[in-house]
Amino acid sequence: MSEPDPFDAFVVDSYVSTTPTDGNKLLYMFVYDGDPTYAEVGTNVCPAPGRRMELRFKWMVRTDEDASCGATGVPNWFNVRMQPHPDPSTVLWHKAWADVCPLLVDSGDSFQTTTGWQEAVVEFEAPLAPSTDDQRLVFTVGGYSAAGWVGLLDEVQLTPLDDE
Repeated sequence: MSEPDPFDAFVVDSYVSTTPTDGNKLLYMFVYDGDPTYAEVGTNVCPAPGRRMELRFKWMVRTDEDASCGATGVPNWFNVRMQPHPDPSTVLWHKAWADVCPLLVDSGDSFQTTTGWQEAVVEFEAPLAPSTDDQRLVFTVGGYSAAGWVGLLDEVQLTPLDDE
């Protein structure tokens, strides 16, 4: 798999008829038609190693494919991971096609389906990384399909759960 194209993720006022939940901006990432592909956006974070953290965010998937929940082997996914360099990343939250497809409804836009805004709350312990300067919180979409697979994010919050 090649490196993600930096133009696969956008911060926008709206996407088709989807607007941000808080009225400001939203982030969307997408995969292209037919070829296996991947897009990511991340930010450096520096929670103290071992600190308990809570990650909250709103997420949505939109697709313009003829979604069939009976289809097997659809490799599309949407996830969040903590990536402490140089250690391997830890997946904190994951949604595969089988998780997303039952949530899809007609969006009212041409041939588009949507999950609508969903809320995720993830608790985790910050990794024991050699350097907290090298930790990244990374949101990713990947897979391939007959048409677009769009992951949208809004209202991302990362807060400590304890006073350590």
